[in-house]
Amino acid sequence: MTGDLSTRTWAGEYAARWTGTTRAGELGRVILNDVQLSGAHPTWWRAPSVATLLALPLLVWEYGMFRADGYTSGIEVMILWGFALLAIAWALPHRRSLRTLRMAAAGAGLGCALLPVLFAVLMAMAMASG
Repeated sequence: MTGDLSTRTWAGEYAARWTGTTRAGELGRVILNDVQLSGAHPTWWRAPSVATLLALPLLVWEYGMFRADGYTSGIEVMILWGFALLAIAWALPHRRSLRTLRMAAAGAGLGCALLPVLFAVLMAMAMASG
């Protein structure tokens, strides 16, 4: 920026940082915290692949079992949500900023796959105990 410290103001510096120009109208460049804002995350595929390897066989097996009832139950809806969340985890853009959302979608998809099995195990334990 041009000018000495006495002529610069905080508002002028702030405006110059976000608009990319200086007080004298010269072109400047915007660098925010020295972070590259674009580009693919190199390991974007890890969370969706781990969740898919664990959840997909369960989801397919559960869907085959619960589809045979002939009506849509709450468990069937949870299984479909599991499929959808795994698909969303794979379809999200591969940016580093979406890593948390990708991991959350993959984890929720895995959770939707495990909950019906956990529910069935708990029901079997309750029926066997009493």
